[in-house]
Amino acid sequence: HLLITATITSAAPAGLFSFTISYLVRVQGVSLATAGMMMAVGYGVMGLLSTSVSGRIVDRLAKRDERWRPWFCAICCALSAPAVAIMVATPSLLFVGIGLALWAAFSVATYGPLMALLQSLVKSRMRGTVSAIFYILFGGKTFIKMLFCAIIIKVYIRKACGL
Repeated sequence: HLLITATITSAAPAGLFSFTISYLVRVQGVSLATAGMMMAVGYGVMGLLSTSVSGRIVDRLAKRDERWRPWFCAICCALSAPAVAIMVATPSLLFVGIGLALWAAFSVATYGPLMALLQSLVKSRMRGTVSAIFYILFGGKTFIKMLFCAIIIKVYIRKACGL
């Protein structure tokens, strides 16, 4: 269950990340350079700070009760939804930036604790396998596209060369 949860909570922000640039340009009317700068500051800087701080917060909370590790992730996921609503429901570019920063902070805060949970709940010999499964599930679409392209290219080359 945790592996699927980690995949979903990682994939959802990836999709929203792709949407946000187009939203900023098309709806808010900013230039592509400005949208890129907003994403760099809003998602990049806030994501860096959030990742750094979330591990310390979760470790401190988990000293009292280990259940805080998944609870923290659930709370962050729940708080990221209103942040997205702030980002897309306001005409003010200031509030769009605030919503973007809050969304980045809450969505990225889950990565460290989720990956730590994935690694800590399996024996040491399975940690690489769990990581591989997570990255295949998370990047599965890319993997499937690459596999599909490789098959098509192989078939095309065979036909072109008369094999």
